[in-house]
Amino acid sequence: MLAAFVPSFWTGLIVQRYLATELGWFPASGYGGPDADFFERTRHLLLPSLVLGVVNSALIMRFTRASMQGVLGKDYVRIAPSKCMGEARVVQRHAMKNAAIPIITVVGLTFALLVSDAVVTERVFDIPRMGILW
Repeated sequence: MLAAFVPSFWTGLIVQRYLATELGWFPASGYGGPDADFFERTRHLLLPSLVLGVVNSALIMRFTRASMQGVLGKDYVRIAPSKCMGEARVVQRHAMKNAAIPIITVVGLTFALLVSDAVVTERVFDIPRMGILW
């Protein structure tokens, strides 16, 4: 729940402070030098990717949980095990199909959030890309 409501720039600053500056596991900013290879550039993009992924996945997980709870309480899902179906098959065949409709809607809406957060995250991690164009 905390990851869904903390702004991406704040998450980026916290992650940058502890994982890059204090622990030294990742570079704190930039995109590597002009002669950097693929692995060096990937190493620079791990923290921004982590920040964007945590913020957006927290929202999607919350909606998935709420949608599945609503569907699992329906009569057709509660009666399905009496037809000699296993629990995993009931969840996959009956519950997940009907719960996927609002989840897909939320995934589409979080795409706009992902693009806007990418601009802010690029500024926090000093990556010269899309944020310069705005």
